[in-house]
Amino acid sequence: MDTIPLKKITTDLVMGYGVKLPEGQKFKLAVPDKHTLLFYVMGAVADAILKPTKFNAKQQMLVGRFEAVRISDRQTFSSANLYLPDNNYQEGLAQSVLKGRENGEIVEPEFAFMIGFQAGPSPTGYVWTQEPMTDTRVQDRLSSVRKLVNDSKLLERFNLPALEGPKVANIKK
Repeated sequence: MDTIPLKKITTDLVMGYGVKLPEGQKFKLAVPDKHTLLFYVMGAVADAILKPTKFNAKQQMLVGRFEAVRISDRQTFSSANLYLPDNNYQEGLAQSVLKGRENGEIVEPEFAFMIGFQAGPSPTGYVWTQEPMTDTRVQDRLSSVRKLVNDSKLLERFNLPALEGPKVANIKK
C-alpha cells in the first residue's frame, strides 16, 4: 500500500479517507461499545503555527514531518502538518518548540502516539484517548550528524582523527 500524502493529518482525514459518503455528508465516527484503537501517529515537530478554530482561538498547528497509520487496514498517511485530537499533547509539543526558539534553541521533539476513542461525556458521545508509544524526546540533529561522521569513519578518508567528545563512541584512533 502506498503512503497517501495529505495537506494535514487530522483524525477526520485519516479515518474518513476512502469512506464513501452521500453527497454533502461529513465523516462521523459512531460511538463505540468499548475502547477502540483508530491509528497511530509519529513524527518530529519543527514548528507550531497559530491556527484559530471555532472551538479554540489559541489552536496551534504542528509543522514538521508526520506519518499516521490507520489500524483497520494499515493505510499510511504523511503530511507536514498535524492536528492531534488531544489538545493538551498538541499544546505541549507546540510550546516546547516555541519556548526553545525564544531562548535561541532549536527544539524538535519526536513522538509516537496511539490514538483511540471510547464512549464518554461529550457532545459527540465519545472522548479521545491518546497514549504515548515512546518517550517524547528532543532530537539534537547536529549531534546525530556528528555521530554519523565519527562512527562511519568518514574523517579517516581525509586522514583526520575523529572528533573528541562525550558523544563520540566506538572510534579507533
